[in-house]
Amino acid sequence: MPTCHIYGQQSWHGNAFLIANRAALTELREAIDTALNYEEARLTLAPSDDEGYDFFIKCTEEDFKWEMLEMPYHDRVCYQPDETVNLPPYKTFKKYKRFFSRGK
Repeated sequence: MPTCHIYGQQSWHGNAFLIANRAALTELREAIDTALNYEEARLTLAPSDDEGYDFFIKCTEEDFKWEMLEMPYHDRVCYQPDETVNLPPYKTFKKYKRFFSRGK
């Protein structure tokens, strides 16, 4: 079973961590290759409690407008994205946009 814990940055200059078994790292490598070739990729992983999740990967063009994308910080005490300016990460995906419109 591909097991993977992803810990993002809480705020600027914070560390991020990826802890995964060999199966998860192999699938992640293959998904990165897919994103490099086809712009986007998706794989299903699970943390150690077996609650699966989809992991989406986007390869941007050189002229990608990074300033429009909200920052990845998840500590809302330190960072609050401006929803009128900052684009949530899921809105950058084209191929997988149907996954993000569920329940809306």
